[in-house]
Amino acid sequence: MGGGAGVSVRGRFRVATEKSVFSMPEIALGFFPNIGASYCLSRLPGFFGEYAGLTGARLDGAEMLACGLATHFVSSTVYYLNSQHVLSIFDCFYWKSMAVTNMRM
Repeated sequence: MGGGAGVSVRGRFRVATEKSVFSMPEIALGFFPNIGASYCLSRLPGFFGEYAGLTGARLDGAEMLACGLATHFVSSTVYYLNSQHVLSIFDCFYWKSMAVTNMRM
């Protein structure tokens, strides 16, 4: 929502669940979307970006996936990730930080 949406829409992997919400509440107050959201909303297929940018509509996870704001959809009931799963994700993206190194100890 708001500024967080403007930052996160530029990510490579944008994961949504059925509990995810995308909205720009500043639009309801008469302001315009921030630059991050404006950039991405203007590039959505069809007129969906214009609709979301002018109305401030709240979108759920399925709607985010359908219009391209999310790249992946995962059920929120899938909440169990142990440390080995997290480490394998870090290895896939070659993230070698001190936090990852310390987790292996």
